[in-house]
Amino acid sequence: MRPKLDSRLATLLRAASPRGEPDPVESADESGERGRIVLATGAKPMSLTRAARRLAGDGLLAVTATPRGLRSAQRILEQEGLAHRGTFLRSSRALVQASAGGRRLFAEQSVLPGTRALALRFAPVAVVARSATPLALFTHRDGPHPLAWVSADGAGAATLIAGHRSESVSIRVESAGAFAKWATAADDVERLTRAHERSDAFAPGARSAGFDVPESRLLRLGGAAALVTAARPGHTAASILRRRPSGLPDLADRVVSTLEAWNLGSRQVTAFRTSRAARQLLSDLEVLEPQLDPVQARTIRRQLSDFAAETVPVAPAHGDVSMWNLVVGPRGLTLVDWEAACEEMLPGFDAEYALVDATAAASSYADRIAAFSRAPVDAVRRRIAATTGLPATIAPLVPVSCWAHHAANEVRSGGHDGSFLAILRLVLADVLQ
Repeated sequence: MRPKLDSRLATLLRAASPRGEPDPVESADESGERGRIVLATGAKPMSLTRAARRLAGDGLLAVTATPRGLRSAQRILEQEGLAHRGTFLRSSRALVQASAGGRRLFAEQSVLPGTRALALRFAPVAVVARSATPLALFTHRDGPHPLAWVSADGAGAATLIAGHRSESVSIRVESAGAFAKWATAADDVERLTRAHERSDAFAPGARSAGFDVPESRLLRLGGAAALVTAARPGHTAASILRRRPSGLPDLADRVVSTLEAWNLGSRQVTAFRTSRAARQLLSDLEVLEPQLDPVQARTIRRQLSDFAAETVPVAPAHGDVSMWNLVVGPRGLTLVDWEAACEEMLPGFDAEYALVDATAAASSYADRIAAFSRAPVDAVRRRIAATTGLPATIAPLVPVSCWAHHAANEVRSGGHDGSFLAILRLVLADVLQ
């Protein structure tokens, strides 16, 4: 009988296959040919020996046991010519491979909320955590490294996070460490490809404005892909604001000012009717219209029609300047995760979202709608409109396009939070009277 395997672990192991194919996950005790991915539960010597001898030359052996059992398993498997290739933690939301250095970088630079609360501690070869089963990975000592696309030299310790729409975030602990996202589904691979292209296209302008944007590489392994960028020391802006909410005004002004400089330095002037910004707002409106008051929806369309001939500045936008996507450290403000980047949006699109998200982060994201009400959005709107030369007729559409886009993306992804849509309704009631 096959052991029960968490689907996220199966996805990761299959994606790590050196042939890039979704091989079946096999139990060590089943009869048959040698397996590409073999599982062994516990540290019984005979079971481990059988597992090692059934492992294909380029295969991966996953062993689940207690920390003490994994240390014992390592001694047994080394005698069978296998080498330890990293330890994973199976938690309620993540798979983590880490060394002591990997844990430190994971805690400092994680881009997912709640990860610092995992309270991990590390044994020499095993990850130990509350309510988690440690799992160690082994391959043939002289064979290929199935996880080479994460750590090419086989020596770099990595932190991997999996379990969110077949994606993973990776942090390598080396002198030139890296963040990475990986995907196996065709749509997700295509999304990572677009993110790579957008990052390369928009990064120069963002860097000129003062952001640090690490260079990215797109790696492929069969049908899977990984988008890898250089890691940065520091802490996410979200974690900083949670620990020290009093720092909100200074950090928010720093972020907004840098976004404002990016808008100014990268802007182009075009007719509103032909801009991608106008087309994006129409596309988002089509998604949201069934959930909006008909009068409000008609007002947006009338504004788009009445001012179609206006000449407006447009600029690239990151599309998701949340405080989890900003690392604050020696390099300044490092902006990561460019999947949602847009080629043309109205100036202030990113700044409004970033300001509200920072306000929400300072209260541990307890209430995003209340954060919107507290944030000084009016002052930022006026400031960026004046800086970039945004016409007074078009300026009210900036917050509309911002929150319509985030609300529409939430609907497209099947989310049910509703806070973005609620903020959009407040904006419509305020700026489009």
